[in-house]
Amino acid sequence: MRLLSLIVLGACLLAGCATKPVKSNLVEIIPEGTTPTRKYTKVKLLYNVNWSSKETDAMNYFVKKAEALGADAIIIQPKENEGFKVYPFGKVGYKYRYKALAVKWTD
Repeated sequence: MRLLSLIVLGACLLAGCATKPVKSNLVEIIPEGTTPTRKYTKVKLLYNVNWSSKETDAMNYFVKKAEALGADAIIIQPKENEGFKVYPFGKVGYKYRYKALAVKWTD
């Protein structure tokens, strides 16, 4: 009886998860140096400053911000090296500033 109760409870939980709406807003990523072929309006210039030279961290941040703004795409801008930084009792290394322009298609 206890096993049957657990199975029914599990089925109810899974059914509840399956009925939630899925957000389908996909943000297109336009690489640096590429000009978009569609007409657009600028939504916001996004910045991300971090210690990592890996662009994936910044891209994930940009996609989440662009989705929240309702943008259709982000145009990646050239990254800037802010130089070697030393913070007492903190991090030491190179900081990078990543930029992306969030845009909305007009056509």
